[in-house]
Amino acid sequence: MNLFKRICVVTAVLVLVCLMCACKNTDEMAEKNNDKIKIVTSASKEMASDKSILLKYDSDSDFVVSYGKNFFPDKNASRSLKLLVIIGAVLILAAVRLYIPVDKVVIIVGAVLLTIVLFFDLIYIPLYFRALRYESDGKSITRYGGVIMKYSKSVEFSAVQYTAAVSMPFSKQTGFNIAVLFVYGGQLRLSFLSKSDCDEILHLAGSARKESV
Repeated sequence: MNLFKRICVVTAVLVLVCLMCACKNTDEMAEKNNDKIKIVTSASKEMASDKSILLKYDSDSDFVVSYGKNFFPDKNASRSLKLLVIIGAVLILAAVRLYIPVDKVVIIVGAVLLTIVLFFDLIYIPLYFRALRYESDGKSITRYGGVIMKYSKSVEFSAVQYTAAVSMPFSKQTGFNIAVLFVYGGQLRLSFLSKSDCDEILHLAGSARKESV
């Protein structure tokens, strides 16, 4: 019993030491980050509080020299896609039940559809939306994504020939808004944006294109 108490005491001490070390390292990292990020105006403070705002500071001064923004896919789009997967699976199962009224076939198809639904709704779609984001510095925009293999694709706003916006019915509720930037020889599609983010990206592209003319 005494040995058990000693083991518990030693374990508690080790945990306490680890927690103290972790807190110390966190404080040191926070101090370093504070040294790197210097906020000198109320406007800068407001921008820095927004995680979607990207601030770039002059290395020799305290002033913001440029800023950009991260655009993330609308959360409603993820929910809508998951719901569409479920509805599609139910319709397929109903069609199989209607045209192939064999219990074994229906059970097998149902098991396969259930596996597909669980894979897409619990694994693929969350990973897809977690990796998807669009980063803009005001002069260009970069799309980041990829579930297994990560990728990035950039377009300079000055190279954009024309733009298009595609909005599905009830896009404000579903998040099915797409901004398309057409450049010579290709295009960049920015999918699953909120309506406001879609309009903002198209405005940025239009403003940068006018400045370059």
